[in-house]
Amino acid sequence: NFLNSVLMAMATIVVATTLSSFIAYGATRLRFRGKTTLVASMLFAYMFPPLMLVIPMSAIFRAIGLTDSLWALLIAHMAISLPLAVWLLWGFFKTMPFELEEAAMVDGCSRLQAFFRVVLPLALPGLLTVAIFSFLLSWGDYVFGLVLIMSDEQKTLPVGLASMLGSNDLRWGDIMAGATLIVLPLFVTFVFLYRYFVAGLAQGALKG
Repeated sequence: NFLNSVLMAMATIVVATTLSSFIAYGATRLRFRGKTTLVASMLFAYMFPPLMLVIPMSAIFRAIGLTDSLWALLIAHMAISLPLAVWLLWGFFKTMPFELEEAAMVDGCSRLQAFFRVVLPLALPGLLTVAIFSFLLSWGDYVFGLVLIMSDEQKTLPVGLASMLGSNDLRWGDIMAGATLIVLPLFVTFVFLYRYFVAGLAQGALKG
């Protein structure tokens, strides 16, 4: 269960950070109709509680053959982490002067190279903030894991820990050990990345 949670958290961080970077960059640098509405709608989607999304998602995954799959759980985690990630990075990219990318392109970089060599290094606090948020949302998820995963081998740590709570047998030692496994990564994350987390919120959300 612990390894499943680690796998889901790492996959959510990688996919959410990658997709949100491209989406937020395109929303700030490319001209197309309705881009502000697109970003606003993503933030609006984040406001839906997981319990409201999990039932229709479960029906969709059952129809396409992703029942009891970690792939389905990853998609569900993306549904709650990607909207917030795009909104945060949109605020970052919006405040970056385009002249920096123009200077890189004058020196011979393509737009994609300027994005990787100029924009992403400057947006590092925002990327770290997105990574932390994605980790928190995935690591602490219980609703999606409870509904979408049935087999014991595929369960994540919060769901596996909850399944140990029996009406007649409460193994408090095992339960407290499992609770420590849930809390410890969160504590370590905030201890070492707290300043980046605060900087990312201040520069991205407030300026955006």
